[in-house]
Amino acid sequence: MPFTPFHFGPALAIKVAGGRWFSLLAFAAAQVAIDAEAGYNLAQGCWPVHGLLHTYVGSTGVAVGVTLLVAACWLLVHPRLAVLMAGAGRVFQPAGFGHVFAVTGWSALLGAWSHVFLDSLLYMDIRPFAPFWGGNPLLGLVSAPVLYLACAGLGVAGLLLLGVARTFNRRGA
Repeated sequence: MPFTPFHFGPALAIKVAGGRWFSLLAFAAAQVAIDAEAGYNLAQGCWPVHGLLHTYVGSTGVAVGVTLLVAACWLLVHPRLAVLMAGAGRVFQPAGFGHVFAVTGWSALLGAWSHVFLDSLLYMDIRPFAPFWGGNPLLGLVSAPVLYLACAGLGVAGLLLLGVARTFNRRGA
């Protein structure tokens, strides 16, 4: 995919279904981290453009890193956020650390693996199963226009459904 935005379409649809059990932040962070490798390689003129992070092994490492980073940020921000919310006269009921860690972990892993999967359908330099196998059986299973349209369609549907869900939540329905 031409960089990360198309990857966010499926994430928005998943967010509608997953609610508080899915982290858009962790999903997006994994996506961006993986594409940073491709961006760097493009800028440097390196081949292959899609390297280690565009494999299931490499992307799993990205997911672990994102999970640890987001969890560390939560531990730092959580106490301060509670104080800020209390100072503003609002009740702060955060999710527990276990919930945050689990949701972040699976969301980052889903983001990382879906990134490799989607890009494997399009790019000939991706070896998704390396270092165990050097081939790419997914290449060309779906045309680029169909894949872009599907991802964009999921994104639009997800945005619309998120808007509807938030409207109903505000009304208390």
